[in-house]
Amino acid sequence: MMRSRNKQQLKDVIEEFLQKSQFMQIATVKDNRPWICTVNYAVDNDFNLYWMSLRNRRHSKELENNQHVAISVVVDTANKIGMQLTGTAHEVPEDSLSDAHKIYSERYGDKAERLAEAQSGDATVRT
Repeated sequence: MMRSRNKQQLKDVIEEFLQKSQFMQIATVKDNRPWICTVNYAVDNDFNLYWMSLRNRRHSKELENNQHVAISVVVDTANKIGMQLTGTAHEVPEDSLSDAHKIYSERYGDKAERLAEAQSGDATVRT
């Protein structure tokens, strides 16, 4: 039986959950053909999920034409504990790349080349 939780308790549970995993699966679709990939992610205080991908990857190309995604984050495969989400993905605007890079760096370490790659246009940062 599930206990009743207030909004803050629910936010706390979600935040703790998202901090337990480093990987998420993103599902995209083109011409009624689904695709799923696994990426590292970081999360901000508003529960926006950030990831970085090369522009030539299939999911990046598909997101140019269809921003709808399904996302799965699994923290315990043995007990099948995970979270599934649907939403839209957007490329982080150039004037916000430094902020997104900071959020990502807090989780995975500061790598100047990551930001340079995003600023060069070879890679995209999405939320």
